Amino acid sequence: MWLKRLQTALDGDAWILDGNYGSTLDRRAARADTVIFFVPPRELCLLRMLRRELSGQHPHIAGLRPRLPDWEFVRYTWTYLRKVPQMLETLAQHRHLRLVLVRSDREARQLLKRG
Repeated sequence: MWLKRLQTALDGDAWILDGNYGSTLDRRAARADTVIFFVPPRELCLLRMLRRELSGQHPHIAGLRPRLPDWEFVRYTWTYLRKVPQMLETLAQHRHLRLVLVRSDREARQLLKRG
């Protein structure tokens, strides 16, 4: 079901996708013209994940559902940056892409100001 929905979006003329699903990165990159890739410091990722989990403000779940993150999710968040070089290598193979790396909140604000 998820892959069908992804393909429907990719078949459209214009779309914005969010996510770090490595299994579909190549497919998404082939149809994209721009990728904005966020690579914040790992401590910031962990802090924000914990804050989001404990507050219950989950972007994909309706209503507030505070919870303690399980160890596997903490570990995934902490080690996520190890996957970044491979993902960037995959993206670099798509020469048509405009790739924008954002490494800090300051860089994100600058990007938004530029439009």
